[in-house]
Amino acid sequence: MKRDSLRRVVQGSLRALLVMALLAGLLVTLTSGSAQQTNAQKALAYVSSTHGIPESNLVLQGEVSRVYSVVGKTLWSAKVYDRRFSPASVFLVAIDSSGQFVDERQVQAEERDAYARKYGVIEPALFDALQTKSEADKVTVGVWIKRVDFSAVDQEMADLYPKYSFRKGPLWHRTRQTSLKTLLKMESRPLKETISDYSLPPP
Repeated sequence: MKRDSLRRVVQGSLRALLVMALLAGLLVTLTSGSAQQTNAQKALAYVSSTHGIPESNLVLQGEVSRVYSVVGKTLWSAKVYDRRFSPASVFLVAIDSSGQFVDERQVQAEERDAYARKYGVIEPALFDALQTKSEADKVTVGVWIKRVDFSAVDQEMADLYPKYSFRKGPLWHRTRQTSLKTLLKMESRPLKETISDYSLPPP
C-alpha cells in the first residue's frame, strides 16, 4: 500500500510539473506576441505622427528581427506603407531592444566597421578557433581569392600601345595571366616592367 501511495504522489507531482511547464510556455508565447504587437502599434503611431498620415491609411508589413552580434544589438524592423498612393509610399521603421526608434542603416554600418576591426579578412569561426591555439599550433585554412578586375590592365595596355590590338589575342591572355600571378604573389609589379616578357619595344 505504501508503494502505491508513493507512486500516486510521484505521478501527481509529475502531472503538476507538466502543467506548470505548459503554462509557462504559453505565457512566454503570449508575451512575445504582445511585444511584437506593441512594436507594430508603435511603428504605425510613429509614422502617423512624424509624417502626418492617419493610421487608418497605413499598412505594416515585413516584420523581422535581426541580431547584430558584433555590436550586441537586436532590432525589430518593418515597412509601413501609405496605401493612399500607387505605388505606395514606404517608410522603414526599426526599434531596438529598449523600445527606442533607431536608424537601422547606421546600426548596419556600425556592425560592418566593428566586424572589420575584430575579424579583418578572417572568418569568425577561424578567429574563434585561433584564440585557443598557441603560436606553435598548425591550422588548416581555406583561401578565397576575390574576382580579379582586369579592366585596368586592359586600359593600361591600350594606352601604352594604341597601335596594337590586344583584345582576346595571345598577348592579351598572357598579360592577364601574368597580372593574376602577380596578384597571387601579393607583389606590386607595374605593367611597364612586364613588357620585356612579350618582346615588345619599350613604350
